[in-house]
Amino acid sequence: MNQVLIVEDSRVFAEILRINVENKLPFTARIASSYADAVKIIESHAQDFFVALLDMNLPDAPNGEIIDYVISRNIPSIVFTSKFDDSIREEIFSKKVVDYVLKDNVQSVSYIINLVERLYKNQHIKVLIVDDSATTRSIIIKLLRSYRFQVLDAPNGQVALELLSEHSDVKLVITDYAMPVMDGFVLTEKIRQKYTKNELALIGISGSKGTALSARFLKLGANDFLAKPFSNEEFYCRVIQNIETIEYIQKLKELNELKNKFLGIAAHDLRNPINAIYGFSELILDGLAGPVNEEQKEYLGIINKASEDMLNLVNDLLDVSVIESGKLEIKRRRASLYQLVRDQLKVHKLHAEQKNITIVPNLEQVPDALFDPERMTQVINNLLSNAIKFSPSGEVVIVSLTQEDSAIVFKVKDNGPGISPEDQEKLFGEFQRLSAKPTAGEKSTGLGLAIVKKIVEAHGGQIGVSSSPGQGAEFYVRLPIN
Repeated sequence: MNQVLIVEDSRVFAEILRINVENKLPFTARIASSYADAVKIIESHAQDFFVALLDMNLPDAPNGEIIDYVISRNIPSIVFTSKFDDSIREEIFSKKVVDYVLKDNVQSVSYIINLVERLYKNQHIKVLIVDDSATTRSIIIKLLRSYRFQVLDAPNGQVALELLSEHSDVKLVITDYAMPVMDGFVLTEKIRQKYTKNELALIGISGSKGTALSARFLKLGANDFLAKPFSNEEFYCRVIQNIETIEYIQKLKELNELKNKFLGIAAHDLRNPINAIYGFSELILDGLAGPVNEEQKEYLGIINKASEDMLNLVNDLLDVSVIESGKLEIKRRRASLYQLVRDQLKVHKLHAEQKNITIVPNLEQVPDALFDPERMTQVINNLLSNAIKFSPSGEVVIVSLTQEDSAIVFKVKDNGPGISPEDQEKLFGEFQRLSAKPTAGEKSTGLGLAIVKKIVEAHGGQIGVSSSPGQGAEFYVRLPIN
């Protein structure tokens, strides 16, 4: 079925359709300008047509006879007409067509092309119908097959679950409520235990009156609800809307994975040359390559600081790409968080002294815990760096480590500008720029806290902040001992 049949007596409109079909879709098009021409083509080539685009009113078939004929040959049909009212709409849909289009503006051609493309995509999409009424299942199956979906059906929830285990690529489930063995509510609950709304869409249907049923379906995890009896047009719109939502989410996931892959490759390729610039400029500043004058030292200092900032950004980008790709490895071993914090305090003491900031440790000898020392070093470093970065000269940073029940709690409290409620809501997001600024012009990538949060949560821990404007901020990390 590699062709689209166009039956239209207007040569101009037919040619516009043909050009669009062949340029934008994987099909060739054949044109018939009358009922008689269409019959001749279909009689010898019916199996070649994927879909038919039909003018409702032809010179030799003014009352829609072409629709009845094409539908009888099992060719899905899209009807276009130049006039429209409720009676025409009812007549068109009574013939079990896919859809209708008004020939009243240039957008109608785009709509037709998008609709045919949708039918083409539907060939690879599985839909599961669950209803104890064989008649209802038969009606819905016919509707879906006219839209080119692959259709599975089940008389109750238990059979539906068995089919889902065999066909894990089902993208939409349409289920009735009242069924023997397992009703639609229980089925919805069980489906949501395995599939999220972003992976599989679910539409509840029922002929019962009232809104309680639809609300219950939605609360249990359904994406949508349809009350019986429903019109074919409404049914198609709801089905396509839910399918396209799943597709959009999948596309976003793919684009995000592509972005992470690109970031990872770019950051990895940039890190070595930037590291070389940073390292060699530091060696020259230290005089290991010979004497340098004051002006040269000034320029080299700028190069060294800029390359350090760039290296920090590249390392953060690498961490983000690893974390978001789901490849973050947490290599747990039993180790001393007490010793880790003490070691990092020594590292940050010099930076604090340069800003005339005093670090006050209040560390308990807590039990050893299961964690990844390298990743937790990132967490501690980031929180200590931020406290120093946002504290004015002459202030105090308080660092504490305590045991609370089966968890170790690490806290860093500064006396900086504090964090507004609005900023706290986006504090752990990526590439966030907050209203509070570092007190000595230090640089920030806007990625540190996002990385810290993901590392802590990967350990099964929690991170949070307590702050108000002008009162400083206290960050805490709660890490399970086991």
